[in-house]
Amino acid sequence: GGPALAARRHGLRPGVFPLLPVGALGRLERMPGNPREEVVVALAGPAVNIGIASALSVVIGLTSGIPAPEMMEHTGAPLALRLFTVNIWLVLFNMIPAFPMDGGRVLHGAKRDRIAGAFV
Repeated sequence: GGPALAARRHGLRPGVFPLLPVGALGRLERMPGNPREEVVVALAGPAVNIGIASALSVVIGLTSGIPAPEMMEHTGAPLALRLFTVNIWLVLFNMIPAFPMDGGRVLHGAKRDRIAGAFV
């Protein structure tokens, strides 16, 4: 998905992306040498989820309208609404600041970047 495309754009070869119950675990053949590349690759996954949720919000707005918040958990909610909700939760979950989650990779890249003096 998004991380594999971002990795290729920076000259990195994506490895195997095993699908786990919490989502796909992105693996690269090697860690990016540039900390900013690490951040870009880490943010690519949540960016895809945000893009999907944005497109679904347009579909929801054009078809059934924006529902009340309590409708989000209703089992009879439209499929687009349920997919929208799942994508938002995936962004929030993946941005947990713990390695190997995307949030942990972003913090790791930012820390490497700060150590390298790029944020000074």
